Amino acid sequence: MIAAVTIRGCVTARKTIVTGLEILKMKRKFSMRVLENNNQNLSMLNKVRNRVMFGEISKEMKEEILKKFGEKRVYNLHPPRGGFKKSIKQTYPAGETGKRSKEDMENYLRRMMV
Repeated sequence: MIAAVTIRGCVTARKTIVTGLEILKMKRKFSMRVLENNNQNLSMLNKVRNRVMFGEISKEMKEEILKKFGEKRVYNLHPPRGGFKKSIKQTYPAGETGKRSKEDMENYLRRMMV
């Protein structure tokens, strides 16, 4: 499973990125989706990687998300407690957007699900 969180809004984004976020149903800032790990979803996430943070999550993390929010398609999160560690305008590893490791992604999700 892959979790994707919108970090930046889509006001100043190009039309192709806005369309990609609409297809993923992630137009709002700090909205999260849990997606299957397949080529179609990965290519769409790579298209919008300057606006989202995404990475694999464990089954335990998915169960924790379902326990907190229930069976929904899009989950609305809070900004992370303690803030972002780097710039949200640059991709990983220099910034916060883009693909993350499993441990790093789960750490951010726990800080955002307060």
